[in-house]
Amino acid sequence: MNDDAKLLDIMDATPEYSPPHDAKSKGPQIVTAASLGETTFPDLRVIVDGILTEGLFMVCGRPKRGKSWLLFLLAVMVALGRSLWGKYATSGGDVLLLCLEDSPRRVNSRLDIIGLGKPATLHFAFQWKRLNDGGLADLDKWCSEHQGALVVIDTIGRIKPPTPRGEDAYEHGVAIGAALQAIALRHHVCIVCVHHTRKSQADNIFDTILGESGLPAAADGLIVLTRKGRKGELHVTGRDIAELRLKLGFEGGLWSYIGELDDEDDDDDPIERAQDFLTEFLTPGAMESERIFEEGEARGIKRATLYNAKKRMNIKAKPGGFRGGWTWMLPEGFCKAQNP
Repeated sequence: MNDDAKLLDIMDATPEYSPPHDAKSKGPQIVTAASLGETTFPDLRVIVDGILTEGLFMVCGRPKRGKSWLLFLLAVMVALGRSLWGKYATSGGDVLLLCLEDSPRRVNSRLDIIGLGKPATLHFAFQWKRLNDGGLADLDKWCSEHQGALVVIDTIGRIKPPTPRGEDAYEHGVAIGAALQAIALRHHVCIVCVHHTRKSQADNIFDTILGESGLPAAADGLIVLTRKGRKGELHVTGRDIAELRLKLGFEGGLWSYIGELDDEDDDDDPIERAQDFLTEFLTPGAMESERIFEEGEARGIKRATLYNAKKRMNIKAKPGGFRGGWTWMLPEGFCKAQNP
């Protein structure tokens, strides 16, 4: 199948996949409430208690914020059948990680850092066909041949088919998500697609997920990971799980559990948030003030708040920046003091 495949062709590429209502179906499937009441449904398989169930999940966050590290830890725990952070029980079972942006050397190094062994139930692939060119069939085949519990696609952009000319990108993404979901539900596994969030802030953390692809709309659960320095937050929501918000720590590639977020954590000091931003943005080196203001505005941080944070942090400024403006830099020794 080539990249010009249309929406329904993507869906039909999934073995045994039959959309409940589309242009190729014989009509809508209608049932009564009484018949539903007489039906016995199997229990939903829980992969990680309170976090992942069978179905399609999206794990999203800004680039280089530790998503892969978190999923590595989670994958090892599921493969070993051990509780995540000693708190969230896992189902155990075979795990497949499509490490499409990593090398075998890097993956092996990460396993050494996590330090929980290298179980035979943990599988890796470093290349995979596009979903519309055999990738879906290969995924279905792996799930059929293993006692699978979890599949992680890092990142989905590497194997997602491009939107054919003239086709709506959102509907195309929904169809791809539906096809992945069908495989997950048929084999009672969780398929996790790694995706990105946008830079700008939003009142609801899940609104930061890039949605033009349509994939999040098809997902059974959404997970957003944020990190500022050594502190992170994990936000989880789904159709069959209660909303969960966790405070995490990040050190040397390892994520640790701190506790659950409460309402007081939402009322963070705007100047402290600006300080975290300036620490992140200026650690690589001096930066023109106008660029700082632009990026700060994109993250919902006002210029006046940045000036207050600059004063509190004793950030130095010197002339000669953007169009004769100013350049900001962290005081000498600041990074060393913050990261001993």
